[in-house]
Amino acid sequence: ERDAGLLQGGCLPDGDGVLQDVSLLGDPQFRPYDERTGEWRWQARGGVMQMSLEEVRGRFGEDVARDVVRCARELDRYDASRRVGVELPWHAHEDREL
Repeated sequence: ERDAGLLQGGCLPDGDGVLQDVSLLGDPQFRPYDERTGEWRWQARGGVMQMSLEEVRGRFGEDVARDVVRCARELDRYDASRRVGVELPWHAHEDREL
């Protein structure tokens, strides 16, 4: 779970107790690809731990690094801020979002 939180959706409380995304993909400055050429940028760093794409590949493998780049591209295209996400409350009885 901790490792998955490093890549996406990992949150820690700030000084006021408000949860902040500390993950690699939650960092709007993380660009693991060249926006002009699309080439991967292995030295790109992001998240609170400033983990590089190269470190992701070494720790989790080539497939996960590829997925991180794909997800980063999708987030940049559809949610460039990457900080707008809000956890929606779940209606347990009806098994749906409220």
